Amino acid sequence: MLTLEERLLHHSDWTESGCLVWTGARSDKGYGIVQVEGRTRLAHRVAYELWVGPIPKGLVLLHGCDNAPCISPEHLTPGTQQQNMYDKAVRGRSVKGTNHWSQKEPEKVAKGEKHKRAKLTEAQVLEIRERY
Repeated sequence: MLTLEERLLHHSDWTESGCLVWTGARSDKGYGIVQVEGRTRLAHRVAYELWVGPIPKGLVLLHGCDNAPCISPEHLTPGTQQQNMYDKAVRGRSVKGTNHWSQKEPEKVAKGEKHKRAKLTEAQVLEIRERY
């Protein structure tokens, strides 16, 4: 039987960018998930707790690499949910595209076909509109 650390390493691969990407099961949001003592847990939180220590109460882990399946403790930093939402907006991962914490528009926002949930390209949308 593999230890928890062996399981984490067995189900992940290093990338050139330094991410330790989880290759096992993932949540619908792309985060790695792993069974620990009969409970489904987020792999990046398990990895951080194993290799760094406890996550301070009330904080989340921010992915400095913007790569949801990354479990590298070097890419994870504890922070508030507000910081997480701010980073999301500034780094272009926000659906709404505004940042009400700083009252400023973020530098970049994923829109149209660049959004991670986009199903159509801009050309397809234009073609549909033309036909309509």
